[in-house]
Amino acid sequence: MSSTLTASSVKPGVRRSKSYTSGRICDFSGCETVISIYNKKKLCFLHSPVSYPRVRGHLPREQ
Repeated sequence: MSSTLTASSVKPGVRRSKSYTSGRICDFSGCETVISIYNKKKLCFLHSPVSYPRVRGHLPREQ
């Protein structure tokens, strides 16, 4: 029995970035900022509400 094992090449696990339609404009009234195709939000950076990431184990600066 002369069966041999052959290895296959390792394929990278890199996914393509999600993209959205191009040419979208900020929904804020009077704003004409064109939003990136990689931004899933409907508002530009200046008009989107502030959101803070969840940081475990750290106290907010106010305390």
